[in-house]
Amino acid sequence: MLTNLRLTQSLDPTGCAATIARPSDGLSWPAARILRVIYAALIDAVSAHRRYEEMRRLGIPHETALRRALGP
Repeated sequence: MLTNLRLTQSLDPTGCAATIARPSDGLSWPAARILRVIYAALIDAVSAHRRYEEMRRLGIPHETALRRALGP
């Protein structure tokens, strides 16, 4: 699990203590949300590429296959 190291003021001699803060929900952490969106876009791109390659193998012209693979 991803953790975030945060320094907080305390009564110890050094003036600060390290505490580890864990997000309650993995999706509440902004970087996790960004990674989820990037992952979804990558999956969509791979899927579109596979559809395009299949259409090209079937002899469909490049422009037509590209339009169909990328959707409306």
